[in-house]
Formats: sequence, structure tokens, C-alpha cells
Amino acid sequence: MPESPASSSTSAPTSKLIQGVVQIAISVADLERSLAFYRDVLGLPVWLHPSPTLAFVMAGSVRLMLGVPNSESEPKSDPIFYLGVSDLHAAMATFVERGAPEESAPQMIYRSETSEHWLGFTRDPDGHRIGLMAERPIP
Repeated sequence: MPESPASSSTSAPTSKLIQGVVQIAISVADLERSLAFYRDVLGLPVWLHPSPTLAFVMAGSVRLMLGVPNSESEPKSDPIFYLGVSDLHAAMATFVERGAPEESAPQMIYRSETSEHWLGFTRDPDGHRIGLMAERPIP
């Protein structure tokens, strides 16, 4: 049976190659409107705003690159990304109060012997889905 590229002896284990998400690129229709949402509604700090069509905000150690497509023919991406939060219900309530829509109310999606995993969704002004995730230890 042939080896898959992932199991080849020349490939390093994925855990040693991938250290985590560092940046997610998001196409936006109106940079200032989207920047205001990520900064003011979600509370993410602006890392860099080098041009009228490009800005970066920080979500922990991950950069979110917000960019307006260069032309009408450039495809608009539709990413989904997940933000870790310590208290999902409080975070969702705060974001909704600041103007974010609650697309999916917080709900438990998985329970292990030691923790519960909770998930809720909102959307940004361009309709990009944003997952909010929290892990709660079971007492």
C-alpha cells in the first residue's frame, strides 16, 4: 500500500509544522464599517491600518486581515473563524448589545468527562459568520 504524503518519512508530524492560526484574511465591502465592527463591537485592537483598503486587527495572537478586493472580478471569500471566549453567554450578550446580530444562541455542543464545549454564532457587517467558543470545566 503506498504511503500518503502525510505519513511519508520525509514529512514532519503536523503538530510540529503547524503552530496555530496566525492570520485569517477576510474580504470586506466597506473597510471603515468593518474595522469599526471588529474594533468597537468585538473589542479587538487594531494592529495596523496601512491603507484605505487594508487593516489588521488582533484576536489574541491571530491577525485578522480585513481587505477590500482590488476589483469587481476578484472573488470575495466567505471564511468562518472561531474566537475563544471565557464566558460565552456574557460575550454574546455584550456583542449583541453593541450591535452584533445573534445568529445562533450559545449552546452546548459537546460534553466530555471533564468539560463542556459551548458555541454560539454572530455575523459581521459583510455577513461573515463568527463562531464564539468556550470550554467550561465540569465541577
